[in-house]
Amino acid sequence: MVEERKISYKRHLIAFLFTAGVFTIGLLLGLLLTRERTSYLEDIADKEKLGYESLQLQYIYLTSVAQEKNCQALISTLDQSTDNLEVSRKRLENYIADGSTTQGFELIKRNYILSELRLWLFAKTARDTCDVENVRVLYFYSNDPKDTESRTQGVILTNLKDSFKDKLLIFSLDNDFMDEPMMGILKSTYSIMDTPTIIIEDKKFIGLTTKDDLISAICTNFKVKPIECSI
Repeated sequence: MVEERKISYKRHLIAFLFTAGVFTIGLLLGLLLTRERTSYLEDIADKEKLGYESLQLQYIYLTSVAQEKNCQALISTLDQSTDNLEVSRKRLENYIADGSTTQGFELIKRNYILSELRLWLFAKTARDTCDVENVRVLYFYSNDPKDTESRTQGVILTNLKDSFKDKLLIFSLDNDFMDEPMMGILKSTYSIMDTPTIIIEDKKFIGLTTKDDLISAICTNFKVKPIECSI
């Protein structure tokens, strides 16, 4: 009987040590993956920061030194920056969807929002200076699981982006993210109270807006209507 108890005790001890070992390994792997995610997102943020510092310098040169002669260069820079931001957005979304957010995520998100807003302002100047035919959209959304309208609106906007491509510039902003002061300024400027809210150039849409209504508003901003406006 005593021998059986010893054997049983040993089995429980071995089982405990095995479980503890598996838990420890899992914890270490989780920490490693978290560091990798943080490092990956930080690399993206650093590249975006350098890219937009370069964009700002190019903008200063193109608009103040040789403005009229360099519209083509200005447009080329805008196109490249738009493509880079779109690639980064999809990469971030896919990576974040694959795992939990990390400790440095808020800082990385703030940097990404600033990148969006820099491009938003740059696109306005390119449009005013060189008559660039694109339409800017600010999309204020919520991550609240109960806000199903924001998710639906996001799907509609993604569909429109796929149709209009580089003629439509969509900047998605988390309405609940207040770590960046520019968010407060924008929300105050456009009196953002609810989500989803969309600003197409200077026209405001509150609540879930249909695809047809958005297309109508988008197309009014083109001097030469693209084929997407007649579909």
